[in-house]
Amino acid sequence: MRRDHGPGRRRRVGTRSADGTRMEVEFIGAAQTVTGSMHLVRTAHATILLDCGLFQGRRRESNERNRSLPLPVASIDAVVLSGGLNDGTHGLDLVTRRGGIAMVQDPQEALVPSMPLSAIQAVEIHHVLKAADLGAAIVRRVR
Repeated sequence: MRRDHGPGRRRRVGTRSADGTRMEVEFIGAAQTVTGSMHLVRTAHATILLDCGLFQGRRRESNERNRSLPLPVASIDAVVLSGGLNDGTHGLDLVTRRGGIAMVQDPQEALVPSMPLSAIQAVEIHHVLKAADLGAAIVRRVR
């Protein structure tokens, strides 16, 4: 069952890259709100969750939305956290507790080190890598 993690409706946008590769972006969270940012990027080779933020609102609604992800963890090849705070750490924890692999940018080289530091402190991290090495590591993982 797929459910909306935001109060609005999910929206999908499809496009093709210059080489003809199809890519679809699905906006899952933060629909009509500023919390719970979550976007799903799909290609023929990988499914990447971009951000995995906490929904913040009424206690009961927040607890329900933050307890799970809106899709099976096994269908996610990578999670990319783009924020500067710690709200994505919760979603990364959901992924790793269900068998996902966590890779984070080395906080020593990060422009905003609070996100990778939060992940390192709260989640079992499998790889801490330089930004220049993260893309290749993700590609190796999904192939």
